[in-house]
Amino acid sequence: MRRWINKTASAIPKFEKKEEIIERLNQLKPAAYLRKRFSLTSEVRFARVYICGLGYYELYLNGEKVGDHALDPGQTDYEKRALYVTYDVTAALRKGSNDCRRHIG
Repeated sequence: MRRWINKTASAIPKFEKKEEIIERLNQLKPAAYLRKRFSLTSEVRFARVYICGLGYYELYLNGEKVGDHALDPGQTDYEKRALYVTYDVTAALRKGSNDCRRHIG
């Protein structure tokens, strides 16, 4: 039986001890978490969110995830262009207190 070897297999780090894996994981930085509370004095007739980031994000309004996208925006060369996504958030906003949260990373 022949064994197939990937040419890039040598680029994959090999860990011999569980402690080395844990140390590498501990060096990773967590995603940033941003939060903004705001109040509206009247009912919303129409609202949009335009969101752009150099990296991925998840957007939540009043505890509910906005949209059904995962790992947005798509990958691009950030020195040439930055992609954004538009969401209709009219139904997610309410008169009174509102809460907007973003996880970015």
